Amino acid sequence: MPPVYVQKILGYKYLSTLDIYNRPTEDDVIAAGLAHHARQEQRRKKPPVPVDEPSYNPASLSILFGRDVP
Repeated sequence: MPPVYVQKILGYKYLSTLDIYNRPTEDDVIAAGLAHHARQEQRRKKPPVPVDEPSYNPASLSILFGRDVP
């Protein structure tokens, strides 16, 4: 997102006010990196959620075709 948009959203008068967000400390960078890798590890460990395949409701097909459908 362009900095000018952020300035407008946050209501800052001067663009230079955003500098406090543009200069993370070394500890902030390390913490963010560790948090990212922890999230990735959680995703790898969590099995994917099975998705039911779509199927037809026999009652709906009976109404559609006017007879019982096996």
